Amino acid sequence: MAFKTCGYKTKLIKEYGSFLYEEYTIYCAIESVTDTCVYKMFDDKGKECDIVIGAEFDADDNGKYSLIDCLYHLKHKTNFKDIVIEEMSREEMSNIFGR
Repeated sequence: MAFKTCGYKTKLIKEYGSFLYEEYTIYCAIESVTDTCVYKMFDDKGKECDIVIGAEFDADDNGKYSLIDCLYHLKHKTNFKDIVIEEMSREEMSNIFGR
């Protein structure tokens, strides 16, 4: 795929109680001709994880605690509540997507 200049990334937090949580980084690259998005997600140890969308009440606007919110705002490159969209460096783009 011929990606645009760079990709984008954001953080996803999955909480399992008051003190238990996991942090993920979701990366997004957009193909330059068709605007097809490619997503990859890695845990805090750098291990690639599957992106699985289960039942999630989308009207809650949970920000970085919602996979749906993170994916939507990555695609549109918009910050929302506590979702911060950052541009990937060329090195990150090469490491994550092989470009």
